[in-house]
Amino acid sequence: MIEVYLYKPNGEVLIEWNDSFFNVSSYEAVSQSTGEERSKLANIIRNIDGSELLDGSDIRTGFGHLTDISNLSTGCKTAINVYLNPDKLISCDEAGNNAFEEILNIGTGRIQIRELPVLWDDVEVDILLHSHIVGDKSYSSYYSLCEEAG
Repeated sequence: MIEVYLYKPNGEVLIEWNDSFFNVSSYEAVSQSTGEERSKLANIIRNIDGSELLDGSDIRTGFGHLTDISNLSTGCKTAINVYLNPDKLISCDEAGNNAFEEILNIGTGRIQIRELPVLWDDVEVDILLHSHIVGDKSYSSYYSLCEEAG
């Protein structure tokens, strides 16, 4: 289940610098990933940045250039951080709408975002609001509840 927070809960450590956190904590995990985990990471990278994950840390961009995963967008790095670290609270404030939608589709993780983006396609999610599962499993329901709460 994705836990979405509109604020940083008291006493929680919030990962706010996703580029730096990726370089320190996720880069090596992506480079050494195999099997189903590598397949999921490749899908995240393709869906957000339009790049293809090759061997190790290499990617081919949507423009055909060969480069390294350190050159992924901040939104893509944020999604990878959420996927690889589902127990950590990760800020999604720098992620664009496409990355945020992909993060919701990951299925597990803990994220904080100060302002919810409007998504054109509704995403099915488990909604956790104040430690209770609510809603009809749609992002639009969660968005409406947060708008009402102010």
